[in-house]
Amino acid sequence: MTSTSSISGKETPNQRLSRLKTQQQLCNKLLMDCVSLMEVYPDYTERLMAVMNQVESMMEQNSRLIARIENPA
Repeated sequence: MTSTSSISGKETPNQRLSRLKTQQQLCNKLLMDCVSLMEVYPDYTERLMAVMNQVESMMEQNSRLIARIENPA
């Protein structure tokens, strides 16, 4: 397994960007899975909507972080 940190033990900006983009892809998949689950288990729609809201909030935060890394001030 390759190291995911620099010598200082912290992520490099490129590593963080890669991790955040991977998280965004996984979040998109999770949202699609939630929609599919709502179709199969309509009794859980309210709970799944709550999960989706949390995932969307995390995605918004990740988007801001990605933009900050890609376009530093």
